[in-house]
Amino acid sequence: MFNGKHKPAEKSQEVSIFLDKLSGRTKAINNNGCTGLVVKDGKMSRCDQADLNFKNEVSRREYTISGMCQTCQDNFFEGVINE
Repeated sequence: MFNGKHKPAEKSQEVSIFLDKLSGRTKAINNNGCTGLVVKDGKMSRCDQADLNFKNEVSRREYTISGMCQTCQDNFFEGVINE
């Protein structure tokens, strides 16, 4: 388990700007937050309970790329991986 400060994966300036406008990726990662979307009470909102206890190194690296916590990664990739 990684308990340190996460650093966003290196991207071109253009891609970083796009991702930050789209999801606030850099700010979320720098603040140990999450960019994932969840549905609560029938409304979509940002994940506010970032699960940063990653299952493995691949999941930890995915967080530095997308900013999605472990729970959001599990929910997002569930259908892709299990099909």
